[in-house]
Amino acid sequence: MTEAGDFDDCLGCLVEPALADLDTGLRGIAGLTRAEAKAVHDGAAAALLETVRRKVTRTLVLELNAARVTGRLTGADPAARWSEFLELAARREFWDSLTEHYPTLLARVDAIVANRCAAALELATRFAADRDPALGELREVTFGAGDSHRHGRTVAIVRCANGNTVYKPRPVEVDRALSSFLSTLDVQIRVPDVVVRDGYGWAEFVTHRHCADDGELRDFYRGIGHWLAISRLVGGSDLHAENLIACGPVPIVVDCETLFTPSQPIEPSRGGIAVDKARDLVANSVLRTGLLPGRGMALGWRGVDMSATGSLPDQQPVTELPVVLGVGTDTAHVGKAVAEIPLAGNHPSPEPVLARYWPQVLAGFDELTGRLTALDRDGRLAALLEPFQTCEIRIVKRATEQYAEIGRMLWHPVSLHGPEQAIERAAKVLESPEIDDLLTGDIPFYPAVPGSVGVGEALDRWRRGDVEVERQVIRAALVSAYLNDGWMPDEKPMRPTVIRTDDLDRRRRRLAAELMQRLVRAAIRGADGTATWIAPVLSDTGWTVRPLSQDVYGGSAGVAMVLAGYQHEVAADRADPVPGVDSLLADTRRSFDGVTADMTQWRKDHPDHRPPQVGAYLGLGGLLWFQGSAGAADLAAAVAADQQYDVLMGMAGAIVPLLGLGRVDEARDIGDRLVDAAQVVDGKAHWASIRWPAGLGGFAHGSTGISWALDRLALVTGDDRYAAVAEAAQRYEESLYKIDRNGWLDNREKDRIGTAWCHGAAGIGIAAADLWHRTEHPQHLDVLRRSAQSMWPDSFGWNHTLCHGDLGCWEVVKEALDAGVGPAGLCRRELDAHVIGGLEEFGAISGLARDAFSPGLLPGLGGVAYQLLRMHPASDLPSVLLPHA
Repeated sequence: MTEAGDFDDCLGCLVEPALADLDTGLRGIAGLTRAEAKAVHDGAAAALLETVRRKVTRTLVLELNAARVTGRLTGADPAARWSEFLELAARREFWDSLTEHYPTLLARVDAIVANRCAAALELATRFAADRDPALGELREVTFGAGDSHRHGRTVAIVRCANGNTVYKPRPVEVDRALSSFLSTLDVQIRVPDVVVRDGYGWAEFVTHRHCADDGELRDFYRGIGHWLAISRLVGGSDLHAENLIACGPVPIVVDCETLFTPSQPIEPSRGGIAVDKARDLVANSVLRTGLLPGRGMALGWRGVDMSATGSLPDQQPVTELPVVLGVGTDTAHVGKAVAEIPLAGNHPSPEPVLARYWPQVLAGFDELTGRLTALDRDGRLAALLEPFQTCEIRIVKRATEQYAEIGRMLWHPVSLHGPEQAIERAAKVLESPEIDDLLTGDIPFYPAVPGSVGVGEALDRWRRGDVEVERQVIRAALVSAYLNDGWMPDEKPMRPTVIRTDDLDRRRRRLAAELMQRLVRAAIRGADGTATWIAPVLSDTGWTVRPLSQDVYGGSAGVAMVLAGYQHEVAADRADPVPGVDSLLADTRRSFDGVTADMTQWRKDHPDHRPPQVGAYLGLGGLLWFQGSAGAADLAAAVAADQQYDVLMGMAGAIVPLLGLGRVDEARDIGDRLVDAAQVVDGKAHWASIRWPAGLGGFAHGSTGISWALDRLALVTGDDRYAAVAEAAQRYEESLYKIDRNGWLDNREKDRIGTAWCHGAAGIGIAAADLWHRTEHPQHLDVLRRSAQSMWPDSFGWNHTLCHGDLGCWEVVKEALDAGVGPAGLCRRELDAHVIGGLEEFGAISGLARDAFSPGLLPGLGGVAYQLLRMHPASDLPSVLLPHA
């Protein structure tokens, strides 16, 4: 929680007695000068005040308001009453009086204060005993360079007259062992040099430096690949952004205590053996290292990428953190404010161009994996790992974010008032020692010594591992670094050098069959007749590499649509048979039904949990579309809780599927919400969000998609309110059209013209085409014409997906040609030849993940196969660029 420093004046009575004792203790340390003692004291005081303030601010705010309401504050105005409360709360008797309402508060605070002061005294004693004369006089100590463990101990930065050092209050033999191991491998990566002491150590202070040129950048990312290979061997984890520092071309891991982490057991799901197998593969892949991009799932970290290679500054979600609002008045209260994710020293350049150097990551992984494999084949690898057997390591049982969330709950005023009930709730998730640590401000710490068994198990696990799965995960992880599902790499477009219009149908059938063969080969199958895939998955938290979810966008529902579509076209002799498609469809549906049942039961068992999303592509609207069913109670609760209005994830996506099922009243309820939420300015309507308060255009997330849903609702109900707001939303979209640039602005980026289905002309055009067919209003035909012109030909060739690639654009240009408003000089045969030629020359590319195979409908290659099926003139497969039922 972010709090106001003004409350520091209230905390002196809690910390000053212990700080005075610390001062006395520091004065008694032989070899520590008075100035050095003061530096330690000041650093401890600053860290202690911040720690205590974070624990008690909510309680202070609550007591402030209670004092105001009950008339205990008598000042003439809000500011005077604020000052009066600060004076009151600065007295020890005030805190003693709180014991009645918060029986454990003072005991917990006293434990934190005592532990932190003892830890500071311990550091000073060790510094004086181990003093390095070359460093000179100690000038400053910064505590808290990492989480607090084991009675208030934290990593600390010690700044001296002639240089800096890092104090680590844990055994550092593992750092020395890893440094020695790396030195035998002829790699550029390294860890800081350490001075080993009994139970603690001193580490080299590493200074962050950006790379000087392209060559250094290539070396840096090759080094990241080396770290992935090493971490996969030694079971490394928790290598997030703050644990890696870019020192020019060298990525330096500054905290390597979490090596030889045992495999975590996976709780079985109802999705079947294939789903559990895929979850186990992902959980124990290189993803667990923390090096690769991935989005946080904990409440306070939802969507945040804290990885060492990701955490891109312009690709983090807007995060709301608790703050004290109204500071300086007696109406101060806890609210939320938008906060920027702080930058760490893990980036090798001011504006990291991660995608450009991702091939170096994979190359580095392959290079060092091959070298390690050769060492193992020669019988030398096991001996090189022997020094790790006696090193103390740390076992990470749970994510730090999970501990932090539960810790905040335990220190909430309600929990402080009823500590037994709060501890009982925490005990449903944590063990008693973990709770005890959180109650005194520590993150639980589990030390272990791997021994010959632990090191041997890690080596055996590495030998049994599937290197190709690891490569697939590394390729796919790139997408997780980016929030925008319409992002495209800054590379040369892949447009065919020769356009051949001959033999198109045979070539189309062959490409579709090849993609389906890849789909069959990439599937993870279970002995129980289940199937799934590992791929980049888009959710409301962003992209994550994991087994497919159940949605239409990139999940198993969408893949089932592809498989069923292929089966349908083979039966009509418009596609070539591919062995395994029929059984894979049955297995995919079986897994889908199992996971859906599992999630349904979980929601029943956890009624207070966040309801599911509502969207057509990511949410219950997709279940209506795919299965023709979604529980009315589930849908109503999800709509009531939903704060997203778009088609892809939000409530607008459920309208048309509901209409198709005759559930008009439920569709009207959503329409009413959308009408009420619309922000109409100068006759133009948009829907605001935290990240985009001025609204977005486009179909998937913006005004075009919402207006299309409202128009479809108006056509069924005859209600002019829906039509009026839809028309106002279309005016908003038109305000983004730039005639001189032949396209619509994408509000996510300054001065960018969007052409994709998700954020641009393709989505705008497909909505216009649908409304033109239904109403024959000329404005829709004009929008379709301009959409096709905006895309052709410059928007082709970046990738081949439906969401933000050629096969989404293809459908809109086809619709324009069919309606007689296509680009001048272009015919349908040439359009198809362009797409087919690009696929033949470059291979199918799935956008963000590039070389990784993603089976998804909208972001993956499954949708490419689906559109190739629809390319046949007689195909009756429905479009998937618009939700229906």
